[in-house]
Amino acid sequence: MIKKYMILALCILTYQLSLGYGEQLSDTPNFRISLDSEETPAFEKSSYEDLLRVIDEVNRQNSIHSNFFINGTNLGDEYSDIKFVPVAQFTDNEKFIETLVENRLGNQKRVYLGNNNVIQNISIISKENFEKKLKDSDNSYILEGTYKNLNKYNDTGWGFNKRNPMELTLQEYFTNIHNKPRKDIVNFLQPKLQEYLANNGIEIIVKGEELYTKEKDGKEWKILWEIEPVSIHSIWPEGFKDDVLTKIYLYDTSDNPDKSNGRIIYKKDGSIFIEDKLDYSLGDNIGKDIEFRGKGRIDGEIDLGQGNNILTIKEQFTGKHGTNVILGPYAKLKNITKIKVGGSIGRDNDVSLSGKTSLIMDIDPKIKNKDGHLIQHAFKDSDKNIIFESSSAILNKKYKNDFCIELMTSKISNDNIINMGRNLVYDDNSDNT
Repeated sequence: MIKKYMILALCILTYQLSLGYGEQLSDTPNFRISLDSEETPAFEKSSYEDLLRVIDEVNRQNSIHSNFFINGTNLGDEYSDIKFVPVAQFTDNEKFIETLVENRLGNQKRVYLGNNNVIQNISIISKENFEKKLKDSDNSYILEGTYKNLNKYNDTGWGFNKRNPMELTLQEYFTNIHNKPRKDIVNFLQPKLQEYLANNGIEIIVKGEELYTKEKDGKEWKILWEIEPVSIHSIWPEGFKDDVLTKIYLYDTSDNPDKSNGRIIYKKDGSIFIEDKLDYSLGDNIGKDIEFRGKGRIDGEIDLGQGNNILTIKEQFTGKHGTNVILGPYAKLKNITKIKVGGSIGRDNDVSLSGKTSLIMDIDPKIKNKDGHLIQHAFKDSDKNIIFESSSAILNKKYKNDFCIELMTSKISNDNIINMGRNLVYDDNSDNT
């Protein structure tokens, strides 16, 4: 029994030391209380922030002053009312190819439509086709990387202090940062950062009152930083610990053959083109999992490119608007193996946060076939072999037909017939219609 208590005591001590609680805790906070979400923000929030940081920096390099990131933070944590559409690419695990659902290999991307943003076309294209589009005159933004939190570098796992990865002390903060001229602060931070990133091949330079990373091609990207003392609440043991919250963001290029996240082009007409870096010589089971989230409309082509691709349009815990995607009457679905459709969380055929269903199809009432049937909707020019099914089918095939697609019929008279051009109901145990 004594031995068990000794082991338990050692475990408690190890846990406390890993959190930095070997020092004395105070009963009340000395500084602003820092929340866990500050060190690891939600994926949607970080996707918006990364996009806005890069756009502001690209504009700065082109002598254009913009404050999209600052203006976005003024909207609160939701960000969904911003007129930009982030494309989040799952690369935190640094794996080029991940294991996807349904025993496939590939990677995942998530498109956040926000609140009623409109996309013309969204396509995932090969490196060769992407290089050609780089020369187009109607490109609005070309994003060749993203901003990466310093705590993504050198993460040693359990016990790693994500709030303060460089382990700045309060004494260092009040001696070298608090109320000091910005030029003095960056000169203090530069050697600290260079030492911390010594094994990552990143060069840190000082220019005036700013810090920059210098790429191999000579391009310089501003380092974004915000540092402040904070108090951290501990439930066990009870009390508050003081630390230095270090928010430092460095530009991380996508032009790396070892990373699966591709470059992105935003067109002036609202189209988005994403570079596909997957190697399809690995077999037929390689592809991409793409999710659409938020409320928005797509009027042109959705083309997921080469591979065994799955598109998911399902109500999720996404912002304050939920998920509600409208396909315009001239939208087209291309190179998609399966589309998983859902309603509310937990029940795919129930009302969602954003409305009755997560997927709506608009119809042009002026276009009819020789029989007088309405035909101009997203199914008309889409691939006919795309499988539609409930997102719950992954749990049980009997739920595959348990989904809803809403048709916008407000512009159509009651006596019209809509020709869908394909079946949507499948046999219980197969993908045959």
